[in-house]
Amino acid sequence: MNLVLCAGVELRRSNAGTRGGLALCIKPEAQQTGQLQRLLQRRFEQAVAFDGCFVFVEPDGTLVIWQELTAAGPALGEVSRRLLSLAEFNELDSEGSDALALF
Repeated sequence: MNLVLCAGVELRRSNAGTRGGLALCIKPEAQQTGQLQRLLQRRFEQAVAFDGCFVFVEPDGTLVIWQELTAAGPALGEVSRRLLSLAEFNELDSEGSDALALF
């Protein structure tokens, strides 16, 4: 299931091998200039705050920030806020939080 936050930006459940997780996907047309560089810089400068977040680019240019979801880990809302924060999309948090209950 995908949750569209705005044009070109969505949250979706995504597996990495056998591990289930939550992915923030940012299509190329929704990416800001220099966003990948800033995102990677923040990820490594604030390693503890963003521990467990993985960043990669899909073949079509979609920027993905993924974190595993576990029963013992943070709640879905906390994970989505962390992904949005890393991408500097904090303003989208309210849109995502309201709909996460359906997710």
